Amino acid sequence: MATESDIPAWQLLFEVAKRIRKNVARSEKWLMDRHTVAQVRTFEEIMGFYPEGVSLRDLAKSRGITAGTASVTVSSLVAAGLVARTRATHDRRSVRLLPTKKALRREEKIGELSREFFEKSLAGTTPEERENFVKLLGKMLANLKNS
Repeated sequence: MATESDIPAWQLLFEVAKRIRKNVARSEKWLMDRHTVAQVRTFEEIMGFYPEGVSLRDLAKSRGITAGTASVTVSSLVAAGLVARTRATHDRRSVRLLPTKKALRREEKIGELSREFFEKSLAGTTPEERENFVKLLGKMLANLKNS
């Protein structure tokens, strides 16, 4: 039987990624069961702009969709109680999209599950190994962003 050291690094990486995806899917099940993929991706994008919020125009641009499509998607998220439209303090004409307290509580729970998963996946490692792992992930991400 092959050990982890006998398996090429890229295969190990893909196996870890597969298990991470499975864990994320499990933790986001509450969202995926009730909303379309477009709504989930839009919600995730809005969460990425928290706490400043994002305008509908900027949201559409970052998602690569039309403002009309973004508006329809956001309206469904507002109706579900996950997103709120708020007036910007610097310009009352400007509307910012922000996650609601309900959404933030759910994201906090998902964060807890993710941290537990991360801790479980790194059980048996030393602080030095964890530090090196995080540095390596940072370099990998930088390489992928630059390619």
